[in-house]
Amino acid sequence: MGTAHNPAAGIAAGTASGAANSPTGPASYISFKTQQVEPPSSVYATLDDKVIVALNVPTFALPITVRTMMRVLRPDGRVMPEQFDDVVNTQIFSVAHTISEGFVLSASAFVIAGAVNFPGAAYYRLVLVHGNLPQPDVQVPLIEDYISGSYIPTWPITPPHMPQRDGGHVRAVVFSAPAAGADFLITVPAVVRWRFMSLRASLTASATVGNRQVRIAVDDGANIFNACGSSVVQTAGQTIGYDFVAGLSTSGANANEATIGAPGGLVLAQGFRVSSVTTGILAGDQWSTQIVGVEEYVEM
Repeated sequence: MGTAHNPAAGIAAGTASGAANSPTGPASYISFKTQQVEPPSSVYATLDDKVIVALNVPTFALPITVRTMMRVLRPDGRVMPEQFDDVVNTQIFSVAHTISEGFVLSASAFVIAGAVNFPGAAYYRLVLVHGNLPQPDVQVPLIEDYISGSYIPTWPITPPHMPQRDGGHVRAVVFSAPAAGADFLITVPAVVRWRFMSLRASLTASATVGNRQVRIAVDDGANIFNACGSSVVQTAGQTIGYDFVAGLSTSGANANEATIGAPGGLVLAQGFRVSSVTTGILAGDQWSTQIVGVEEYVEM
């Protein structure tokens, strides 16, 4: 018999004497249904099905390597891990993979190589398809979300997110100076959409006498839908820094700085343009590089 100081002695004695020792842990109460068993997943992949890995990635974030991981319960009861590592070096990327037949239990994706360690730069889609590509009969989206090295969306836990639903990637984009005597022209790159915040550039006037006055125009690639002008008249030999800022009013605070107001909440799709229109610009006048502050989203 066990004692207060050695309770295990009674257990050992009972075992040695052949006393019955029926299991008493939780396992003795577990049973499995053999009829009307609910499937473990709402998604079943057949041998004819494939999974499509698709990404939209801006040029600045390329190249990246993306890992997709899945777990599939096969008809024989074995859970099979599936893993695909895809090198993405184009802005619009898509590849088809074959997986085991069975119930899809889970899926996840993340960046394992590249400069994407923040959300808002690489938009990822994982879709189970049935039928002939590129127009399959059935498409079942599993994951639709941004991915990074630290953010890992999973199916079936993470709900789908459209590219513009949550906050984008805030960054400064630098554009080269134009030739002397020319205005600058900024075009929103392919595969992205910008929520415009600000633009900074300086104009240095040559020694040639004359007045210059700056406007900033915004168009959709052809049609100007916004044009705001500076209240400052720039003369020979002056260098003035111009700030085109969303939500501010136009002003000329001092002789070397000028603010041009832009509409608040200005959103620019791929191919939209922002340009300077300098009345009276002369051959020796020089615009500097342009620094544009944006919140960037992936465009589908």
